[in-house]
Amino acid sequence: MDRLRRALFIVLVIAGGAARADEFPMTPVDRMCDEAELIIEGEYLGNNKVRIARIHRQSAELPEGTKEITIHLLDKHDRLVERTWDKKGTPLATRQLVVFLAKGKEGWQALHTIDAEGACGSCGLFWFDDDACYGYSQWMNPGPYALYKGQVGGGRVPKDVAALRKEIAAGLENSRRWRAALAIKDPGEKARALTAYLLPRTSPQGDKGTYLWASREPLRELGGDAVPALLDVLKDARPDDQLDAAVLSLYDLGPKAKSAVPLLCKLLGAPKQATADYVLSALETAGDPQAIEHVRPVLKNRVFSVAVRAAQTLAALKDKESFDQMAALVPEKAEKSQQYYLRDLLNALHRLDPERARPIILKAAEQPALSDLRDQIDGLKATKD
Repeated sequence: MDRLRRALFIVLVIAGGAARADEFPMTPVDRMCDEAELIIEGEYLGNNKVRIARIHRQSAELPEGTKEITIHLLDKHDRLVERTWDKKGTPLATRQLVVFLAKGKEGWQALHTIDAEGACGSCGLFWFDDDACYGYSQWMNPGPYALYKGQVGGGRVPKDVAALRKEIAAGLENSRRWRAALAIKDPGEKARALTAYLLPRTSPQGDKGTYLWASREPLRELGGDAVPALLDVLKDARPDDQLDAAVLSLYDLGPKAKSAVPLLCKLLGAPKQATADYVLSALETAGDPQAIEHVRPVLKNRVFSVAVRAAQTLAALKDKESFDQMAALVPEKAEKSQQYYLRDLLNALHRLDPERARPIILKAAEQPALSDLRDQIDGLKATKD
C-alpha cells in the first residue's frame, strides 16, 4: 500500500562529463507561487548578490526597504544556454532575473536548487532579457540539466518576462484562494472547498491543477467530516471526469469511508474514470464485505497486476470462497516481470488460508522467476498459521 502514498524515483544527471545523482523537479510557476516565501525581480551583481527592482511576494523575513539580497549558491549557477553532453552552449549575457526564494540555514536560496560537482541549477530561478526568459530544465530524464530559452508552449519556462509576470500574478491569486480554503474553520465547509480542487471543472477559476493532489493531506486530516463532500464528487461525476484523486482521498480515510463503498464498486466498471488499483485499495481500507461480490469479477481481469490487486482486496475482506479462483491465478511458469505481483498473490493466499496456501507456495517457490525473492517466499513457506 505504500506505493499509493509516495512516488520515488532516482534521476541520474550527466553534464559536462560529471555524474550527478540529483532529481530536478519540473515545478511550474503556479505551484512555486505558493511554495515561495519571497519572490523578487532584480539585477545580478555578482558575489551572490541581487539588487531588488520589484517584489512580487513580500516576506516578513525581508526587512522593509531592503535594496540588495544575498542568494546562497547563486554564483555557482550554470549560465550556458542549451548546454548538453555534446554541446558547450552559449554564454548568457543578461544579468536580469526573477527568483522564487525560501529561507533556510544558509539564508535565502532559490527553490529546488541542485548543487552538484560545483555547478547549480534551480527550478525557482529565471533569467530574462528583452526577448526571452531562460530557465533550468532537463533535456531528458535521466540526463543533464541546463539553461533553456522559453518558447510559446515550451513547457514550464515562460517565453518572456511579460508572460512570467502574468503567470506570477495568477499564481499568487490561486495561492491566496488555496490558503483561504485551508483556513476555513467549519469542517464540512472546508471539505467542500477542498474537494472543489479534485476536478478541473469545479476548481476555482484560474487553477491549473496545482492543488489537485495537495488537497489530499488536509482532507485526510478532516477524517469523517470529509466523507460527505467526497461522496458528492462521486455522485455528481460526469463520464469524462477523472476521479483518481477523490478515490485516493477515500482510501486515506479507511473505515470512515465505508458509506462510499457502493459508489466505489460502480467505479470498478469505469476504468476511464478511476484506476482499478486505486479503487480496489479504497475498498480494502474501507473494509466492508458488501464489496466482495463486486470485486470477485476483477479476478478475471486480463491484466495480471489488476487481478492480483483484486485478490489482495478479497483476502483483506476474508473472502475464503474466492480462494480457489485466486489460486488459479498462480501461473505454471511465471515471467520475471511478474515476480513481485506473484509474491503479493502468494501473500494474499497465505493471509486467507495458510494451510491451503502452503502447497501452492511450495510449488511456486521453485519457479526461477522468484529467485530474487527467495527469502520472502521462504518466510511464507515456514509459516503455518
